[in-house]
Amino acid sequence: MQKIEAFAQAAGLLGAQLRRGVVTNSFLTAADCDREAKTGLYVYEADGELLVFRDRGTHYILNFFLQQGARPALPELSKPVVTELAYRPKDADVMRTAAAYFRAIGFSEVLRRTRRTRAAAPIPQEAGAFAAREDRFDAVDAFLRSQFSRWTGCLPTEAALRAALGAGQILCAEDGHGICGLLHFAPGRAASELRHLAVREDCRRQGVANALFDAYMAATGGQKSLVWARTGNEAAERFYESHEYRPDGWESIVLQYGGTEQ
Repeated sequence: MQKIEAFAQAAGLLGAQLRRGVVTNSFLTAADCDREAKTGLYVYEADGELLVFRDRGTHYILNFFLQQGARPALPELSKPVVTELAYRPKDADVMRTAAAYFRAIGFSEVLRRTRRTRAAAPIPQEAGAFAAREDRFDAVDAFLRSQFSRWTGCLPTEAALRAALGAGQILCAEDGHGICGLLHFAPGRAASELRHLAVREDCRRQGVANALFDAYMAATGGQKSLVWARTGNEAAERFYESHEYRPDGWESIVLQYGGTEQ
């Protein structure tokens, strides 16, 4: 694998992939590449494929570019790899073929996700949650890691989490034992994205998730909202359905190479 220190170093390789017929799950911008390079960014080029590995310490996140007729290949890897293939209905066959490509080189499917969309709505009048302060980084980080898989939970990097705290995008509910619920969101022009929502096990079914959601709606002005949730997670699906989220046609397949799903 080739280590990338800045986008300029990989611009030629990435640019060569931007042509008809190339299948990719990469939406990385130049700024994304420069940011990822600080924590570890690598590329691997083989027969008809370009693989981009983003280092997360315990594992890599894989973005790929597959040309027609590409032959499955992987470099030597010292840690597990996770990749997610998101697709609209019209791209389903292409992405399922890509998933089969990765299964052929040792990846296993660990879960699927369904995207749901909620239309803009009136802002709630009251909410029992608040934006976490930047000095709560350690507590917020620990809570996220206790509630979501370190490999497939899409956990933010340290820099991304600190930025989210500074921007007021981490909403918390607390009790005498610390954080009992948390909601992480990312704003956008057309819609905000609800990225993480979790309630401590001993505090579930007590209205904590509803309070967090009301605070989220207030923070985003009732803006249209998107969320990706694990397909088959009945509790999450019931919650989002009750808050007017409906499947919008986007789905994803999450694959993992090496390790055991956490």
